[in-house]
Amino acid sequence: VEDDAEHESTKKNREAMYAFFQKYLDNPGSNVDLEVEVFKEAELWTTETGKVASIPSAENLFSLNKKWVAQKVNKLDEVRAARSGPESLQKTVKEFSGFNYPAQFGTAVFSGRQVEQDYKLEKYLVPGGGDYQLPVVVYVPTKTANGTVLLWLDDQGITKAASRDTLISKLIEKGYAIAMADLPGIGSLGPGYLKGDAYIDNTSFNQWFAGILTGKSIVAMRAADIIRLTNFLSTEMSSIESVYSMSWGPLASELLHASLFESNIAKVALINPFLSYAEMALNADYEPAFITSVVAGAINAYDLPDIMAALNPRSIVVANPVDQMGEIYIDEQADKLLKYPSSKHQGFTLLKDLPQDQLVTQILSWLTK
Repeated sequence: VEDDAEHESTKKNREAMYAFFQKYLDNPGSNVDLEVEVFKEAELWTTETGKVASIPSAENLFSLNKKWVAQKVNKLDEVRAARSGPESLQKTVKEFSGFNYPAQFGTAVFSGRQVEQDYKLEKYLVPGGGDYQLPVVVYVPTKTANGTVLLWLDDQGITKAASRDTLISKLIEKGYAIAMADLPGIGSLGPGYLKGDAYIDNTSFNQWFAGILTGKSIVAMRAADIIRLTNFLSTEMSSIESVYSMSWGPLASELLHASLFESNIAKVALINPFLSYAEMALNADYEPAFITSVVAGAINAYDLPDIMAALNPRSIVVANPVDQMGEIYIDEQADKLLKYPSSKHQGFTLLKDLPQDQLVTQILSWLTK
């Protein structure tokens, strides 16, 4: 039986249900829906307030999950000690994220050039992991070029990255080429119309849930596309000898995953990254936009600091890290979360609570070391 309604039981459907049980359970009587006096809400309560959560010993989904995550965090040191090396972590990351190294790389399409006084702005379309192209813009210095390109990834897309003109101009002045790209769900490639009923602060949790059901996380998909971008820069651009990469915001998670599997990324800079999946799960509130950069269940076997440590001896800098709410750390929590990579990684640098002008200076200094 069918009837038109929004999330309700209509009279037509109810009477069809009554008839079904009468027929197949051999119950006598009529299937006509009757007007009856129902219990008052308070008469059905088994607690004083009618809410289970008001019971002093009650647990909710968050409190139960928090206990489980805390147990996993406490065992991470044991998990780390049992690892045989980066290859062991790579196997674990593949298992939980669904990552697969690209089987093939398509050919990029040149789509335009704009010539300025100090640089050429070139545009490309690089084949992505599905039926889509990754839009890429590359600032190529025209006066002094050092053979290095910085792959710049911003969680707000190319437009936001290009607005940071102070850093761009200083990088070009130092001879760096700069490549910016949009990844699936970001900038010109997102967020799209597939929102679902769990759409919170412009973030589709349903898309993240889909990654759990298919065994292919959004992080894995984007990480593979970052590797495609790296391949394009290192093989199809003749002037490029080295590839560095920098992320702004939560895309640090995707960049770390890509760097774990792509050794051609020589240096990694993470600006305003969140530092830990566990940190999000251990707090009742977190920034919804961060969820697409999380690998579900990863805390069973690894967290983002584990990948940072595994990138040794490649140089990595973490600048102005943020907590699960997107607020820059001003206490020692960042040092605590990064204790493991700090102790295991010779080329690891943490920069905290820097104003914008100092941040630009420090990043330039790090790049030229």
